[in-house]
Amino acid sequence: MNHLDHYNHHQKIAVCATDRWFGNVIARSLLLDGKRNIVVRCLAQDTNKHVKKLDRLGGEVHRIEYDRPETIKDALHGVNFLIFISEADKNRVKEAKIMADAAADRDVDNAIILSVEGAEDGDGKVMNDFREIEKEVCQRIKHSCVIRNAFLQQAFFLWSPNIEDRGEINMTPRESNEWAPVNLDDLVCAIAKLMLQEGKVVTELNKKHRYKVYCLTGPELVTGRKITETINRVIEGRGDVEYRTINRRQLEDYLCSLDGHQDDDECDRDRDRELDSDSIEDTLLEQRDAIYLIQRGLASLHESLADFFRNTQQSLECGKSNFIEGVHHLVIATALFEEVNRQFSARNYYGPNRNALGMQDKVTGSGRYRDVQEERFNRNVAACVDTMRDIIARLKSIDIERFELDVQDRLVILSNIKDAVEVIENIQKSLDVVPFLLDERHRHDRHPRPFLPLSKYEIELILERLDYVKEGKADHVSDDYKKITGEKPTRIKSFFEDNSESFRPGKNTRPRRPRDSDDKSDTLIMGRRISKL
Repeated sequence: MNHLDHYNHHQKIAVCATDRWFGNVIARSLLLDGKRNIVVRCLAQDTNKHVKKLDRLGGEVHRIEYDRPETIKDALHGVNFLIFISEADKNRVKEAKIMADAAADRDVDNAIILSVEGAEDGDGKVMNDFREIEKEVCQRIKHSCVIRNAFLQQAFFLWSPNIEDRGEINMTPRESNEWAPVNLDDLVCAIAKLMLQEGKVVTELNKKHRYKVYCLTGPELVTGRKITETINRVIEGRGDVEYRTINRRQLEDYLCSLDGHQDDDECDRDRDRELDSDSIEDTLLEQRDAIYLIQRGLASLHESLADFFRNTQQSLECGKSNFIEGVHHLVIATALFEEVNRQFSARNYYGPNRNALGMQDKVTGSGRYRDVQEERFNRNVAACVDTMRDIIARLKSIDIERFELDVQDRLVILSNIKDAVEVIENIQKSLDVVPFLLDERHRHDRHPRPFLPLSKYEIELILERLDYVKEGKADHVSDDYKKITGEKPTRIKSFFEDNSESFRPGKNTRPRRPRDSDDKSDTLIMGRRISKL
């Protein structure tokens, strides 16, 4: 469901820390779900390759320096909402104060502060920092709201190499500890809802949300055992994943060992393109971005077509001769496909046939052939095409004679019908050349994997969050997501179903070590020798 379809013109939203994974995916989601008349300001200390991808998605990238507050003030000029995300470094509290002061100076009156479950009663240094950051930002910005999120379901991608190599998930909580991981899409949905009123982004945070502290969790409590049982059901016998408890030092060593080479989605794409660094920076939309945009566009287009014909009939029955506004809405609906085709034209070429009925085809993209067959996607395309054909037929069969119209109104209607048919036929042509670069691994992967290597702060945050689980403090389910959105959050089973390929043990999975928890010898975790302490 797209919760950002009705933005007001000129609304500006600033997102902090977009050079790190969490801020980057929040900005990316707003760009993917928002209309083009929304400005998403992407604030970053380092304009790395991940930030440049936000630029290619239409974001406004602003490089900021905390020792030069004027760079932050420039980036916040004219901003309506600040999505505050703390920086991933040791100076995060100081930097939060600088950001909040700059926002107040620029009259940014609305802030959504993203924090973590445990900020209220956690004991670690990171939890204490989040508690102080919440306080400092709320004091400085007029209308604020805090969202504390539980452990993210998408964070389990960090254990994909562990599963592939060992057939295990190695974490610090006990197998019986309960917690309720939340899906990143639900967090984005909640952020959007806080900014929306009657389908439009408001200039001020809704009064019912001001000064509130929400905690977003998943809809159910799970344990380490339940997580691995879910994975094993999802992968349907293609391996056997087990949950094993390890100590904090071992987990820290494992997280430090993730140097980015395990991120084979990114590495494979870059390798296959065989591009130099400058060319990589010029790469347009990523495949998974395009797939998501097209899927969203199909749903929007289908709805627009239905609304158009319904409004056209109502206009005619009311004796109104002009329904060109409906045609204008259809033109807007086609813009997405034109943009996708433009983005891909520089990098990809593909066959002229739509392949809308699920026939297998081969398409060239990103420098290699891909087998393309996505039944659900093709059904959506085929349904849109059928709807368009039906509407064209109905438009052409409108009996104008039964309406008592003068010559001028009659000509206007004929002209509008002609324009509408032409617009719909152009949509069909756009669909004919939509690049079906569907790769099974990326079918549901609208969010990039966590950026590797992890910073010391990110590792410590993960460790403290799992400490919170181990201490039994995360054993609750909140209904705050439903309070904000009116909907139910995503079950963790759905996350693993959508990403099952990432959680299958590899063919060369090593034999598991004994369960003897008193074994003091060195052990292998994800193929690395780590001393038990």
